[in-house]
Amino acid sequence: MSEKIIEKGLDIAANRFHTVHGLIASLALTYIVISILWNLLPVNILTTRDYVFLTVISLILDSICWAFHVWYYPKRSKKQIGVVVAIRVDCVDDQKLLKQDFIKPLHSRIDQLKAPFDLLVLKNHQSEKIDTIEDVRDVLKKTNAHFCIWGAVKRRVNTTVGEKYYFILKGAVKHKPIQEVQQVKLREELNALLPNQLEFEKNLQFDNFKFRADQVAIALDYVTGRAALLSGDYMMAIKLHEPLYNAINNSEIPISKKNLKNLLSVEYDTKATIELLKEKPGVEYGVSVKKALEYNPNNISSLLKRAILEFDDGCGDARKAQETIKLVESLSGEQYQWLYSKTFLHLWLKEYKDALKCCEQLKLLKCDNDELTAKDVWLFNIRILKKTQTVQVYYWLGFITYFKLNNPVQADEYFQRFIENSDDSMVALVNSAKYYIEEIKEITWGNERNELEK
Repeated sequence: MSEKIIEKGLDIAANRFHTVHGLIASLALTYIVISILWNLLPVNILTTRDYVFLTVISLILDSICWAFHVWYYPKRSKKQIGVVVAIRVDCVDDQKLLKQDFIKPLHSRIDQLKAPFDLLVLKNHQSEKIDTIEDVRDVLKKTNAHFCIWGAVKRRVNTTVGEKYYFILKGAVKHKPIQEVQQVKLREELNALLPNQLEFEKNLQFDNFKFRADQVAIALDYVTGRAALLSGDYMMAIKLHEPLYNAINNSEIPISKKNLKNLLSVEYDTKATIELLKEKPGVEYGVSVKKALEYNPNNISSLLKRAILEFDDGCGDARKAQETIKLVESLSGEQYQWLYSKTFLHLWLKEYKDALKCCEQLKLLKCDNDELTAKDVWLFNIRILKKTQTVQVYYWLGFITYFKLNNPVQADEYFQRFIENSDDSMVALVNSAKYYIEEIKEITWGNERNELEK
């Protein structure tokens, strides 16, 4: 009878240690083991006081272990991307199976992809508490992780083909720099890559679990790269997506090469944008633009950057840059950023009538982020003036400053300097500049009168 009680206690302590019953069983077994050892020791080795002290300490340590087991959640490493895996199972055998056939292959696949993921595998009793997205958010907060893969493995015996497994997976995303709406979209993408339920026979368990592990690793790679790009970490996005693109096999991976190519093009273009902001863009800038166009030859932003490379601060081929801008114009639809480049190149190539026509268009049109674009154009032209005193650039700076940056005083200075240094071939530009100077004077006088009247 006592043997059965001990056996039952061992079972509860081992398999349901997280419950209060598990704690009681564990404490009882600890007490029994200490009592047996006490009775086996020779007399006078330990005093009764020692026995009581050891018993109390052992029970306290047992309780601390229980509390740690129940309430402790693993935390992600600071430099890693935290991925919580919370998959509940019905029995210990299935738990071993999950670890051997799913968790280990998942680790291996992540290592193959060289992805910076920190896998945080929750205990079964912790996984059992996750039923809603609010539960997931709570777990992500406790673990300081970014993603959660959660679900269940269920074994069903009474089926026509014998034992079957049902593997259910869902995904969730929490990334601090990203807005809630974007997090929801990423969660939807992650779930689309993790079909809700996979059903398979017991004899196929390893292949199916391994396939599922591969699928999870790939989904995490893809969605984490998307999250990294949205939060501005283009290097992380490239690091995750490029190996995935090189390893992709459409029969196994539910991500199209076209989607990955477009993403990588955007990521390299973002990298090039940051490099362009440097005072002296290096070789890396050209490499980034080239890579962006390799992945998507119609990337408008990258084509505009290629035109800048072809122009090469006046030392390159302006005609070639002009041809690239014509290609951008044909692809752009209702976007007009290219018009800045087109106007500048007409001025540079002394095609003044065409340049003035473009200026009239620019006065009427407004691009997305127009002021930011104009500021970038202004900085680019300031850089050009440091290398070559091309007179017509002053006219262009005056135009941008007046109409796009809303700074008539500085615009007047640029227009005056242009007129002072112009030649006979620039009559049309000079007349235009004089007209704008008079317009600026009227605005200035009007503002001064208003101030006096106050």
